[in-house]
Amino acid sequence: VFLWQGGLGLPDRDYYFLDDPSTKRIREAYPGHIAAMFRLMGEGEERARRAAEAVLEIETRLARASRTLEELRDPYGNYNKMSLEELSRLAPALDLPGQLARMGIPPVDSVVVGQPEFYASADSAFTSLPLEAWKDYLRWGLVNAFAARLGSSFDRQDFAFYGTLLNGTPRQRPRWKRVLDAEED
Repeated sequence: VFLWQGGLGLPDRDYYFLDDPSTKRIREAYPGHIAAMFRLMGEGEERARRAAEAVLEIETRLARASRTLEELRDPYGNYNKMSLEELSRLAPALDLPGQLARMGIPPVDSVVVGQPEFYASADSAFTSLPLEAWKDYLRWGLVNAFAARLGSSFDRQDFAFYGTLLNGTPRQRPRWKRVLDAEED
């Protein structure tokens, strides 16, 4: 069982901190994109804005604890074998051994934690941020993961941010081609 850093809506941690014009433009547009998706989920303007702020706060904390792309290239530094007891001490509030069991993963005596500091920081955020913020974060994660497969409003908003703004793709491929790609995958 391998546990790895994650949970970011932007491609990697640097998007949350670099100040070059391109990255800054993407980072400034990101809360608006999140809020737009919450509005599509049925939230009002103010509630969508607050939810976007909560998501961004959690993601920024996770990004701060994440390793850089260069640090992730170190195979030895990202292989930290530990027992379930050590894992429980690392992130007690996250109850990772209990979560593994609830996911139906057969009992193991050890796991590999790629970035232990990430899990310690996530554990701290889990206990210090309000439950409502975590609910917003989880709703966002679910909708963000499946936006291209939801209704056309979600798909258009998702493509406008990730396809056009982030990747520079001016026009989305026709739906029938995307459906075939998904089937082939």
